[in-house]
Order: sequence, then structure tokens, then C-alpha cells
Amino acid sequence: MLVIITSAISAVADEGTAGPDLQSPTENAVAAAEISTLLKQLNSPGFAERQQATAALLGLDVDSAPTLNALRKNLNPETRQRLAAILQRLHRRWFDRKLQQLQQTDGEEVAATFPDWHAFQQSTAEPDEALMIFQELIQAEQELFTCRLFDPERVPLVLETRAKVLESHCNGSDSEQFPVTQAAALMLIASNEEVQLLRGTSYYISRCFDDERFSQLLRTGKYSGELQQLCNRWILRPRIAPDRPLLFAMQHQLPAGRDLALRVLSERRRGPRVFHAAMALSVLGDKQDLPFLESLFADNTVIWPPAGNTGTESDTSSLRLQVRDAALLAACHLRGIAPGEIGLSPEPAPETLYQINTVGFATDDAREQSVQQYQNLLQDRDQ
Repeated sequence: MLVIITSAISAVADEGTAGPDLQSPTENAVAAAEISTLLKQLNSPGFAERQQATAALLGLDVDSAPTLNALRKNLNPETRQRLAAILQRLHRRWFDRKLQQLQQTDGEEVAATFPDWHAFQQSTAEPDEALMIFQELIQAEQELFTCRLFDPERVPLVLETRAKVLESHCNGSDSEQFPVTQAAALMLIASNEEVQLLRGTSYYISRCFDDERFSQLLRTGKYSGELQQLCNRWILRPRIAPDRPLLFAMQHQLPAGRDLALRVLSERRRGPRVFHAAMALSVLGDKQDLPFLESLFADNTVIWPPAGNTGTESDTSSLRLQVRDAALLAACHLRGIAPGEIGLSPEPAPETLYQINTVGFATDDAREQSVQQYQNLLQDRDQ
């Protein structure tokens, strides 16, 4: 027989009925044991009892969300499926109530109950408009923000799904508007280190950097300041592929590019990203970074061509690029020394400053000679 929990549950079978105004614990919060009883009854063989349990569960307020999320892990598949349908309705009601509250005078107090509000506040250039812009982000990604509030375990999957949708619009088409609000919302949430990123998420989000429409919004859009700050946050997100963010930071003079470049070079990675980091540091860094760059002059790790590369028609150069070569070129750039002054003749490139396959040395003797020329130039300047 169903246990009626009238003292703990407001009878809210109607989805449109509002829940409690704020999301703090209340005296009417339903105990875990009582919710557990309802979930057992949701698995009852009797239809009427299951319906009664459904009605009671639909009456729960938002304070019950953590308990529901914890208890559903131990349910059998059939009961979990029934609960999922109930949670979908609960979450929609709770979320709609949140949106209503954001429009009221206590909007900022309500915004503070969203996990990403304070991070967004730090990213906004116009504090007076922060709440309005934040509401736009929420409206653009309602499912994702709903999960952030009430169902955190689903965030990684929903985030990747939504990021893939975003990526499909990063096509540079002049015939459609770039979904900048969606991009900003995804960058805001995904830049949180506590949010797990599934395998393709970072690639999908970073594809924004390949779309000229996004670049134009970053330069001249209405909320370009906020967008730049969100890009800075995303660029510094640990464990995302750094190559495209580094190049984008160089293109738009984003300060986070310098920090990312220092991180990549400090990790002693291999491959083109090391070259990209050195070039980013030469563009975004300053003379205080010179001691670090010069400390890399002893690092002979080969970064180009990649290991196992036997040469192609487009890459027949005998040059080998090592970490110390990239560091030397970056140091020259920061000191205002032309590459030709130390025996280098790299070809310029719009994105990477220089073409990677035109940088480096054919022999260690040539490499050491260039380092000596660099040191001689510094001595001449000091005299």
C-alpha cells in the first residue's frame, strides 16, 4: 500500500505549478528514506500503486534532486526508465521556475545558484549587463544548464552532443548567422576543470576558431569583451589540444595564449605544438620570457619533421627543427633580431609567423654557429 507523504510533498502533478522560490534546503524537504519508499513503489507490479508513486514523485521540490540522483543508480533498468520520464518533467518544471525567478528583482541571487554564474561574472566586461547576457546563454542551452543544476552526471554527454551540433555550424557560411550565444555557453561550461570532457568535445568547441564569422564577432561584436574573456578561459582549459587555441590566440592577441605557450614549452612536448607555442610566445610574450626561452637552447628534442617521416614532395628539406631552434627564433623575435642576422631564412606564414618546414638546421655545427651569432649580437648591444 502506498505511503502517503502529505507532510513532505506538495501535490504538484501539474507541470506548470511553481515550486519553492529559492533552492536552499527547506523544512518540507523529503527524507531519503521516504523517496526510497516511493521508488520501490514505482517498481510495483500493480498499476495503481505505480501511478500513485508517480504522482507523489512529481510533487517533489528541487531540494530532492541530489537524493533522486543518488538513489536511481541502484534501480533496475525498468524502474530507472520510469524515473527518467518523471525526472524529465520535474527538471522542466524546476528549470522553468528558475527562469521566472531570474526575471524578478532577486535575479542575481537566483543566478548565484547556477554553478557557472561566478565564472561568468569574472568574464564580463559590463557588470551591469552580466545578468542579461547570462540569461541569454541559459536560453541558448537550456538542456545543458538544466543538467548543470539538477543532473550533473549527464553533463559530459549532453555537453559533447551540444558541442557536436555547434561544430556542424562552424562552416564559415555567409548565408547563416553564427550561433555565438551557444558557443559562449559551451565555452563557459566546458572551461570548468571539474566538468569532464568526452573525447570529441574539445575538438568540436575549438572548431569555432576556424570560422571567420566567430573571429569577426570577437573583434567587433556587441559582446566582444565577454567573448574574448570566455575564449581566454577556454584556451587555458587543461587537457585540450593546444594547437588551434595557440594559433587563435596569436591571431587575436589573447593574453591566455602566452600562458598556454609557457605551459606547452614547460611540458617538453614533441611535435608542431611546440613550434606553435614558441611562435605564440614570440608574439604574445615580452622580454621577461627571454630567460626561459634561452634556457631551452640546450634542448635538442626534434619537433619537425615528425618521427618516422621519410619526406614527401612538399617536404624535401634537409632541415631538422629542434626545441632549441624554435626557442632561438622566438628569442630573436622578442629582441628585435631579424632571423637573417643569425643565419636563418624562414618563410613567413600568416597563422604561425613562419612556416615550420623552413625553420631549423641541417647540421649541429650550423645550429651552434647561429647561437654564437645570437650571443655576439647581444654582446654588441651591451657595449
